[in-house]
Amino acid sequence: MKRFAWFTLLFLNCGLFAAPGRPCTKQEECEGLERGYCSKAEICTRECSETQTCPENSTCSLQGQRSVCLPTCDSQDDCLKNFTCYMNVCQLTLPFEPPPK
Repeated sequence: MKRFAWFTLLFLNCGLFAAPGRPCTKQEECEGLERGYCSKAEICTRECSETQTCPENSTCSLQGQRSVCLPTCDSQDDCLKNFTCYMNVCQLTLPFEPPPK
């Protein structure tokens, strides 16, 4: 079991596997998500539509003028900081908190 956890952590940290909602600070961290990118909200995501569906455990959500894949959630504990579990999707909480001083 420890070996599986170690390999999983290695793949996540190397960007070999990325899912919508994975924290990121640079584009390379989202390369494992097909057509994925690191958003301004610092999570991996990708655009979606009726014909371009989202991966498992994520859903297509309209954010501003475009639809993107966001992680699904059952409670607030499933979402990252600056996101709120609303209608079973981790939605961006507005406005962003100011950066620490």
